[in-house]
This record gives sequence, C-alpha cells and structure tokens, in this order.
Amino acid sequence: DLDRVGVLRLADRDQRPPVPAGPELHLRLVEVVEVARILQVGQFFRDGGFGGGQIGYNWSGAGFGFGNQVVLGVVTDIQGSDIGSSFDRNDLNYGFAPALFHASQNIDFFGTVRGRLGYAFGNALVYGTGGFAYANVDSKLGITGTGFTNALSSNQIETGWVAGGGVEYLFSPSWSAMVEYQYIDLGDQTLSAVASDGVIDRMHFDNNFSTVRAGINYHFPVSYPAPLK
Repeated sequence: DLDRVGVLRLADRDQRPPVPAGPELHLRLVEVVEVARILQVGQFFRDGGFGGGQIGYNWSGAGFGFGNQVVLGVVTDIQGSDIGSSFDRNDLNYGFAPALFHASQNIDFFGTVRGRLGYAFGNALVYGTGGFAYANVDSKLGITGTGFTNALSSNQIETGWVAGGGVEYLFSPSWSAMVEYQYIDLGDQTLSAVASDGVIDRMHFDNNFSTVRAGINYHFPVSYPAPLK
C-alpha cells in the first residue's frame, strides 16, 4: 500500500468548563488533563508526484575483502513534491457532541542521506539502502463542534529514517537506469491549539510514507575496474 501515510489520532477534549483569558488561562494550559479518551479520526491515503536529483559514490568490494562484485556506496537525494491527502469526517462525537473534522497533510519536499550495499550480476546491481530522511510536512486540522471552532497546524521540517532497496542496470559505460523503493518514517508530532471556547485541543500525527521511483544516473569514469562505477 504505497500511498498510505499513517493514522491520525486525536485525544478527546478536556471536559472541564472553559476559563477566562489572562493569568487563569495560563494556569489552565499547564493543568490540562491528559487522561482523555483517544479518538481515531481517520487516515491519509496520499497521491501526487515528485521529482529531483541525487549524487553519490560507489566502491567495489576489492578493497574491502568482499570480492569484486560487492558494491558499497553513499548517496544523497532531494526532490520537490506535490504529494498530499485530505479527508472530512462528520460522523464522530467529540466532547459528547457531534463535530466536523477537516484534516489535510502535504509534503512540499523531501530528501535522504543513505548508505548502499549491493551485489553486481554483470551490469545489474541489486542493493539495499538506508539512512537519514527529512521532509517539509504541512499538517492541518480544523474542528467545528457544538459551540466552538479550532484550527491546528504545523508547517516545518521533520526528520527520521529511511530504508529500502532497488535494482540498477548499466546500459552503457556511463549511464544506468534504476528503480527503487523507499519507506520513510519521520516519527510523529503532536499539535495543540486553544479553541474559541478556551479549551485546548491536541492531536497526534504519524508521519510515514512509502515511495517508488525510477531514474537515470550518469557515472563518472574511475581509474580502477568496478561494477557499476
């Protein structure tokens, strides 16, 4: 399920009566009750595209004692994207009353810094990869309830890890084609905001997604024999 991004969960609202603004509101923010019901609002199913570039370096295994067909590498990539998802729910009770939820999440760009370890079969390389990942994640949730509204949002760079694998084929001395799968996990984030009635709402986002990408790579000449230089 390559489009699944994760589950959005929302902690139920504190049921104590709202308090006026000023010093008492500050105390209210600190003392907000954490033992609340957990409400699963929904999940994101993403679509969209992305494009960018990568640069890296490969070593053959000759200098590492693995045999000349084993390839070690490092690579970094970055791409802009219009990947996003949104949904509406009006069939849930929130604070013991009906409420309307509108959630959206978009990834403006993402990138990775990874290691690669593979085995070359002639001109073909099968490899695994993993390392550091980052992305600019724009998350929003609007709530319209009985006697209150709230808007929670975050637009910032989130970091985490990436793992995957792929196949690369050298079809000329300097050019190769590749297909690669990546699973990117950027951890989770908790958003909070004060609603129009003075009560704090909190929500939890799981920021993870998968990609499948294809590309063309140019290989600079090196002075030693190596598969997929």
